[in-house]
Amino acid sequence: MLSETAFFMDMLELYRSKKRLIDRKLSLHWTNGGEARIRYFCADIRGSISYANTCKLALVFANVTGSRMPDHIHSRIVLGEANEWASEYVRYASAIKPSILGINRNTNNFNRHTIHADGQISRTYRK
Repeated sequence: MLSETAFFMDMLELYRSKKRLIDRKLSLHWTNGGEARIRYFCADIRGSISYANTCKLALVFANVTGSRMPDHIHSRIVLGEANEWASEYVRYASAIKPSILGINRNTNNFNRHTIHADGQISRTYRK
């Protein structure tokens, strides 16, 4: 439980450092607070932080930023317990292309999505 909380706090710090980009691409800027949404997303049904949901959040953030997670977060995922989202993150991180002339060439599979409680993600449709 302690390691899941520390992992979650690392992800929250990453969110705070890239808040503007993440809020815009995940459609969090118009919702009732990005940090609250992230907390609900990473929590399981009982309300405790889920390692798998936090790995899923890392995959979403990697897609949104078009880059690998910082080394301390990347190591937690690669060396931590195996799950579907850790595998997906490793697959995505190993396929990241370097930017050319400041242009990020990596795909963002979660553009215009919103995160919800218990690791749920939905597409955001705007007029």
